[in-house]
Amino acid sequence: MKKTLLKYFTVALITISTISMPLTVKAAQKSNISIRPNVAYSKYDITGDGKADKIRINFKSESYLNIEVNGKKSFSLNAQNIYLVNADLYTLNGNKHFLKLKCQDIDNDHIDYDKLLTYKSGKLVSAVNLMSHRKGAFNARHNSFTQKVGANYIQIRMQSMPGGVGSIQYTITYKLSGSSLKLSKTTYPVTYSKSYNPLLGGQNMWKCAKSLNIKNAPNGNIIYTTDAYEVCTVNKIKYSGGSAYIYIRAEDADISGWVRCPNSYTSRFFEESLFI
Repeated sequence: MKKTLLKYFTVALITISTISMPLTVKAAQKSNISIRPNVAYSKYDITGDGKADKIRINFKSESYLNIEVNGKKSFSLNAQNIYLVNADLYTLNGNKHFLKLKCQDIDNDHIDYDKLLTYKSGKLVSAVNLMSHRKGAFNARHNSFTQKVGANYIQIRMQSMPGGVGSIQYTITYKLSGSSLKLSKTTYPVTYSKSYNPLLGGQNMWKCAKSLNIKNAPNGNIIYTTDAYEVCTVNKIKYSGGSAYIYIRAEDADISGWVRCPNSYTSRFFEESLFI
């Protein structure tokens, strides 16, 4: 009888202990998750420990912007001129997390903040400034749109307006290296959708507003000088040493090379596109 009672007592004790143990919720992670302001999320890992975290972006237009992780403020930004916030949580290699935070300015409708953040020692800190690869070169109307999140990379469509050129678009790729993100290259093809120029399948053809000196390298020798109104195609862009360079092709002469963009809009390279 005593043995039977002891057996039941032991089973009951184990059951009570099991029930009273705290449950660890494993994160149900996807590679790309939209995080909306003023909504609480509790299914996703952002700290990198594999457990579900409580994530909340607190935002009021032109007032405040901060991010809480597990009830603690881990990030804040002066929101005096911010009226729109977009955030996405990316996961690489299953356990490397980056929060893309993009903020739009109310005065000029420009993107004033565009970074990939990562969680370190209780804080969300900058992993990549998505405007810094241009390293001081003149640009306006910056914007970015994530195209793809792979196992170990993030591919982002960039939009900017280098001096003299006008609005262009190109794609950059950040690859995971250890726990950091690194640019895969520094020269990017300039591409447009077919809807932008249906007659030529998306080619970007322009008439020169003035003569342009085309060089064999960004800081190389002049190999050709265009005439005003000569037709050129803009094919690539490169950022180096605080300047932007475009790689163009003079269509009639069939000569391609590099032209440095000015650090202002005072010198316009091209007239309106031929097919807009």
